[in-house]
Amino acid sequence: MNAWTPSQRDAIETKNTDLLVSAGAGSGKTSVLTERLVRRITEGGDIGRMLVVTFGNAAASDIRDKLREELTRAYAAQPANRHLRNQLYRLSDARVCTVHSFCLEIIKNNFSLLGASPRLRVADGAERAVISRGSADECVEWFFENGGDDFFGLVANFDDEKSDGGFVELIMSIYDKIRSYPDYLGFLDRTSAALAGDVSAAESGGVFACSAGSVIRSETLRLLGKALTLSRKLTEFAELTAVSERNIAPCEEVGRQIELLFCALENGYSAFREAVRSYSVPSLYTRGMDAEQAEVLKREKEKIKGYVGRIALLYPRDEAAVISDIAKTAGLFEVFSRVIKKYDELYSKAKRRISAADFPDLEHMALALLAVKGDGGYSPTPVCLHIRENTDEIYIDEYQDINALQDLIFTLVSRGGNRFMVGDVKQSIYRFRNAEPDIFLAYRNAFEDGKKGRCITLRENFRCGRCIIDFVNAVFSPVYTKENPGTDYKKEALV
Repeated sequence: MNAWTPSQRDAIETKNTDLLVSAGAGSGKTSVLTERLVRRITEGGDIGRMLVVTFGNAAASDIRDKLREELTRAYAAQPANRHLRNQLYRLSDARVCTVHSFCLEIIKNNFSLLGASPRLRVADGAERAVISRGSADECVEWFFENGGDDFFGLVANFDDEKSDGGFVELIMSIYDKIRSYPDYLGFLDRTSAALAGDVSAAESGGVFACSAGSVIRSETLRLLGKALTLSRKLTEFAELTAVSERNIAPCEEVGRQIELLFCALENGYSAFREAVRSYSVPSLYTRGMDAEQAEVLKREKEKIKGYVGRIALLYPRDEAAVISDIAKTAGLFEVFSRVIKKYDELYSKAKRRISAADFPDLEHMALALLAVKGDGGYSPTPVCLHIRENTDEIYIDEYQDINALQDLIFTLVSRGGNRFMVGDVKQSIYRFRNAEPDIFLAYRNAFEDGKKGRCITLRENFRCGRCIIDFVNAVFSPVYTKENPGTDYKKEALV
């Protein structure tokens, strides 16, 4: 029997709440997940009422094998236990599967409700690539024949005069990205409306009044804050090491100039742009000071200069030009939205003709069977309620690589308080496949007070030696912060 750590034991034994397990590398997350399942079964639970989801067939097979091994061991110790014997028999048909296998099961069980062909199959990669490219080419040709000047203006922004290949690739790339959202066509409409709102806001209240301007202003405040903190430390160091007041005064002036930039920011984009472009870090006076101490002052001043330089890069164009760019962007996006919708229509038709689907189709079809979208969000269907009633616990591995659509599916089939989500945001490597690690972080923040769920961190590493662990912690502690990418590594450092 394993000697479980306190945090592992907590993850295994906690019940009746949604549980997020933040499992560092080599912390035994698969063993914990398997042990939790085995205990539920040996306590009388039914493997047929468990849903275990992984992000790969190999991982699903590995978990199934580990379950069989542990249940066989438990049955050998209790050969008269008919429940354990039945669970071993049922393991082959248990729902230990990938996300897409789970979605496909929902679809196959409800073909008639979906109106899909019973011959529906998942197209292979090569076939999907041919259908996708053909549909994109057809879409562009349609717009060249039927689109107006606004379409040609859009193409001119993304392609060269010799080929439209780059624009075609862009259509497919953006389409693949947005299909990880539950209502991806609605997302286009909402984004178009938001951009139109930004144009109105910028024209009436200046760049800082729109969403993009707000981001620029927030980043400016952040960098100015860092520069001001450094300037104060600069002055404090000068006061301790100066040989005369002449050494201190320039350091105080550095801080005063940063404070003036704060004031300029309150006067709007144009005023601040003028101020930051004309900003010059005051020269220091280090005569008479110790050479090493003088060098410290110079280094700190250069850091402050660097922060101001980064801020200046955020303001490359005057306000009128930026507002004009915002208006052009809104117009181009509206046209691009129409192109994406046309491509969606053509690509969907092409797949239906051969009764084929791609992986995102499986997720969207499953969602259509599980929920109805209304003004107040998504309401569960009878299909969804049936799955809820027949599922005691839901286990999802690698939750840091989930997307918004998949998260919604698992939320819908959960009756609340029965999800076990395990992952490690530091190991999220699938953004190129539309993974959204921010979802994992959002759950962790929501569960912080323990009211909506619990978060347990597995920090103990059983895979590496002490020197490797210390090296990894030393490298990543200053890189992973609460500010960026959103997780405080020091709280989850491996031990």
